[in-house]
Amino acid sequence: MNITTSSGENKKEIIEFKSETLWKEKEYKQIEVNNITLIGKYNFNNMAKNFYGQFFDELEDINKNKLTLIVNEDMRKNLQNGEFYEIKGKLTTYPDTYSMKMKLYTRLELEEAFLISNKKDFPKLKVALDRKKSLLELKSEKNKQAENWLYQKLENDEKVNFLVITSLKGHNGIIETDILNDIYETEGDKDKLKKYFGFSPIRDENILRVTFLDHNIISEIKQKIEESKKQGYIYDYLVFIKGGGSKMKLFDNLDFCNEVVNLNIPFITAVGHSDDNIRLLCELADINYKVPLQFGSKLIGKINSINYKKEKKVNKDAFLINEFDKKELEKSIKDLESKNDLLNDELNKKAKYIKSLQDKLEYFKAKNDSKIETLEKEKQNIEKKVNRRDFILTIAFVIILFLTGYVVYSNFFINAKEIKTDNSKTINTKIEKEKINNLVKPKAKLDEKTKKETTQKKLIYSEDEVFTALLWKGYKGEKAIYDFQKDNKMKQTGKVDEALLKKLGIKIKYK
Repeated sequence: MNITTSSGENKKEIIEFKSETLWKEKEYKQIEVNNITLIGKYNFNNMAKNFYGQFFDELEDINKNKLTLIVNEDMRKNLQNGEFYEIKGKLTTYPDTYSMKMKLYTRLELEEAFLISNKKDFPKLKVALDRKKSLLELKSEKNKQAENWLYQKLENDEKVNFLVITSLKGHNGIIETDILNDIYETEGDKDKLKKYFGFSPIRDENILRVTFLDHNIISEIKQKIEESKKQGYIYDYLVFIKGGGSKMKLFDNLDFCNEVVNLNIPFITAVGHSDDNIRLLCELADINYKVPLQFGSKLIGKINSINYKKEKKVNKDAFLINEFDKKELEKSIKDLESKNDLLNDELNKKAKYIKSLQDKLEYFKAKNDSKIETLEKEKQNIEKKVNRRDFILTIAFVIILFLTGYVVYSNFFINAKEIKTDNSKTINTKIEKEKINNLVKPKAKLDEKTKKETTQKKLIYSEDEVFTALLWKGYKGEKAIYDFQKDNKMKQTGKVDEALLKKLGIKIKYK
């Protein structure tokens, strides 16, 4: 094992971990490639080592695509977290056939690592890093069209046109799911989004729904922009909205980010979770919100603030025009106080009712616990009786066996007639056994049929729902499933199965 500084020799650089560069036409097959060389950033993983003394760290390409890097303890001591390395080793791919859509897991067993001290020795890597740097510098030099500009237009009663690029609608097995439902709370909020920003979450007006799998969506955005120009209006902002979980790699892709910037339209990002928001596209955005909910709440909050100021001004003008009636004000105050008292009484009644329900719940819980304890004792008594009966039966069987042997031995020289009679009894006994076996066999066949039908079922679920459920339980990232299974003492497969869905409280559905 070597961990040294790279000599800068002319070598084949693989700096983007794509199917066409790693496994080519062998995609979705389990393959092994020896002596492959990859260029990437080494990321330390806090996960404990496995039974063989190996650690599962990560190697990250220039677009933040990651693959598992298997490192032993001695190698790991010489690696620096966050540094770029030229990694040599054995590449293995594992197709995942459990998900609704095919994915491919890849790992690299580290054999040699060369620290890249001078990136000029690796032209492709240097070009990629310089390109990312220039992108950030270019965007910082331009005046970002920030929230103040947007709010000023709203205060001037001007409409701000949004083109929203968001995820496809899904289904969690019960109802239709839509990430746009996270940006508003009431029907009134939806009407405000349509009125002030020109898009409707109901009819998908000025909304482009995509899969976020590749940067071909740029052509769809351009087509939408051209259509809007023909209708006589332009988009003030592009808005990228997506929840966390899978399909986030596109937002770190240099080509995609470059194409978005070159559209020369201000854009807003509201993608990922609050702890999953360090994306290149988010850094380049004119306005970046950590989560979709923050995007909606800030806009709706600003609209409400503007409307409140307008109403306050109207009321102030009305006060200056008309003399305010003090008696009417006092009457209104008394009416409000009376209503407030009634509401307080109603709240107190409900609080008492809730308290009574809680008391009943505690009573039934204690009662059920007592029943369970009684059943457990009964179960233990039954088990003792069964064990005692089994012991007696065993002793009886030994005695019968001994007596049978004794009878056979003592009657060894009996006449032929008696032997024939015994044979007849033996034959009858065999016939009875065959009947019993015939009764048992159909059940076995039925079990095999039931097992076959069960194995033909296909588990279906929503990946966004799984990762969201994991996040609520404190598990995040691509290792979230593995960590959750480990902490809950489940089989550590790192994959979604029936046991995981049941543990997360997600309804299990088969296709």
